[in-house]
Amino acid sequence: MPKQDERFHVWPRPQEMQIKGQPLSLRNPIGLSAQGEADWIQAAAEEAATVLNDAAGRTVVRPKGRSKTRLLVTDMTEPPRGMRAVKTREGYALSVSAQGIHLAGADPAGVYYGAQTLAQLLASEGGKALPAAQVRDWPRYPFRGVHLYMPAREHLDFFWRFLDFLAGLKCNTLFLETGGGMELEKHPEINRSWKKFCKEADSYDFDKDNKIPESKTSCFNARDWNKKGPVALQVSRYFAKDSTHTELAGGEWLTKDEVRLIVHECEKRHIEIIPEIQALSHSYYLCCAHPEIAEHHEDPWPDTYCPSNPKSYELWQDVADEIIEVVKPRFVSIGHDEAYTFRICPECRKRTAHEILADEITRNRDFLASRGVRTMMWGDKLMNITTPEGRRYGGIARRRTDPVSGKTWVQPATYKAADKVPDDVIMVDWYWGLDPKSERNFHKKGFEVVYGNFSPMRFENWESRADLPYVHGAEMSSWCGVTPYEFGHNGTFYQFFPGSDMLWNGRQMPKHQVAPLMARWMTPAVEKMTQQERWLVTGKPGNALTLDISEVAKEVPDDLKGKLKTGAEATTVLGTGPFHVLTDKRGAIERALCLAKADSAKRVSLPVGRKAKRVMVLHGTTMRDLFAQPTYYSYHRGPAEIVRYQITYADGKRDQFAGYFKDNVGRIDAPWPDGQHCFQAVPVEAGKGRTLYAFEWTNPRKDVPIESLTISLGPDASDEGEVVIAAVALVI
Repeated sequence: MPKQDERFHVWPRPQEMQIKGQPLSLRNPIGLSAQGEADWIQAAAEEAATVLNDAAGRTVVRPKGRSKTRLLVTDMTEPPRGMRAVKTREGYALSVSAQGIHLAGADPAGVYYGAQTLAQLLASEGGKALPAAQVRDWPRYPFRGVHLYMPAREHLDFFWRFLDFLAGLKCNTLFLETGGGMELEKHPEINRSWKKFCKEADSYDFDKDNKIPESKTSCFNARDWNKKGPVALQVSRYFAKDSTHTELAGGEWLTKDEVRLIVHECEKRHIEIIPEIQALSHSYYLCCAHPEIAEHHEDPWPDTYCPSNPKSYELWQDVADEIIEVVKPRFVSIGHDEAYTFRICPECRKRTAHEILADEITRNRDFLASRGVRTMMWGDKLMNITTPEGRRYGGIARRRTDPVSGKTWVQPATYKAADKVPDDVIMVDWYWGLDPKSERNFHKKGFEVVYGNFSPMRFENWESRADLPYVHGAEMSSWCGVTPYEFGHNGTFYQFFPGSDMLWNGRQMPKHQVAPLMARWMTPAVEKMTQQERWLVTGKPGNALTLDISEVAKEVPDDLKGKLKTGAEATTVLGTGPFHVLTDKRGAIERALCLAKADSAKRVSLPVGRKAKRVMVLHGTTMRDLFAQPTYYSYHRGPAEIVRYQITYADGKRDQFAGYFKDNVGRIDAPWPDGQHCFQAVPVEAGKGRTLYAFEWTNPRKDVPIESLTISLGPDASDEGEVVIAAVALVI
């Protein structure tokens, strides 16, 4: 692939791109023309103009303007002069010169993605011009997807912003897990039961659980941080249970019209929805409403329907029909991950689990085929994996005995079902990290593959493994609520940056190269999605004033001496700041405010004596063993508060803000994002393998002078290590 301009104007990186020549000024709006034989050209051209105008925040293309300079949109019968046509689906060819723009698309999506490229080029020139460029571009994989729960009603506005973000990265597929989260007219009891189950799971307390007590485990295998809530419910029995997914639709359900709006908003952005209608496993939404179809009657919250009960299929098919009618998908995923419960009822005991699973998948596949829909599914229970260390995974036999009651749970082997499942079922392979030949092993059975739970920063040998005709892409998963905070705290936002690049052009950029780019790209992107409106991102309006901490500062910890190399003026990866820090002659931070539990003085006060719009801190930590679980493993508690900042105003009133690990303060002794993403902070590169985090607090009383700032350790600070505050600054 030709080397792209080092400034990386466009992401994901185009297949072919060259920037040279005089830029095109857009200080005055240009006109719009559409030419070509395709009947979609005019609508695609108007859509491209909308993308550019939205990106600029003003009108840069007038559909009916008379300007001699124009955006010409064509199909591939008329590519830009001197450029070869791009015939791959979703591809485009683009030429920008001082005379105008010519954008040719292989189809409407190709024009749309060409417009997204133009929008990024426009941003690189401050919104006032477009660099002269020639781009030929097309996707390597047809499925460039994400997996999400159905969003909650109160977070739909965030969801639209997130869809804009995905569209900008040229992602085109949304695996939307539906559960009981869409209005079901034929079975409203499923919606009501789903809401009831989610409330019970969210408020679950193992010590107060009196439902079918003989089925409870006598050896609670959850840690203290998840003894309450849905995770505790999941591990509360002597037998294995599926994860609960109570974040889906916020534990409620959306109306059909609201789901139709989701479909419409996705279509506008050329994003195809693949509903995930969980069958067999993860069927809480079905079995809690209709316990008569549950396979395990000792389970007070059954998660698996009986595959030998015809009513199981009748109910699931009723639900699937309603979802298909609303979404009108080409594909449906039937789930099937974490299928643990087999051969409990008398009918099921007459057959092997291999036969049961193969028959159940085939029946659901045949039903979907009768509706003109192709089946996808998680493939883990059709796999038989033995790692080099001798560990086994997939659809293998397992046995677990409760140490006190003596009750035994058995998971029979199911992997031989792969030999009997129709090979037109597409496997969503999320065990790619356990089996380096997982996609090849699926293909030996005749299956095509899409990688699931795709983790782009962890996928080894991507270019050799995925460059196969039967690998069609991947989906990057979120297993939390579709909310700004959960996506930020859990680091969900950030996987889409490297992942979109790998799925678009088929190449994997080394982590040490992609991480700095991701920091610069994703910080403003996350800002827009979460609507934080930080001065550290925009740098305006206002000026930064660093407070003098020299009288109370002390030497940094020994393991950081000479290593925090920021220079005397530390700036963020966006170039904002600066923070004036106390450095030695070589530009390494020498002294800072350092707080540790081992110190006799556990707080420090700074005089301020002036008004401020915002207070900014440049901090990090060397503390170990801090609570850092994702939200879906910590429903009953928030993030670790490790440092507290107390504001005292001139009138004696007080306010405070805190440093929360993972949210706005991370580890110093690791490169970003290894030391945590910290979506509420802006990273500051502090030498090789070192990161500081710039966080700002908006002062609600900006017209009242601040008398002082007192800094102390938070209640969740650990016994070992320190919190290091390299600088405190005000926006005045």
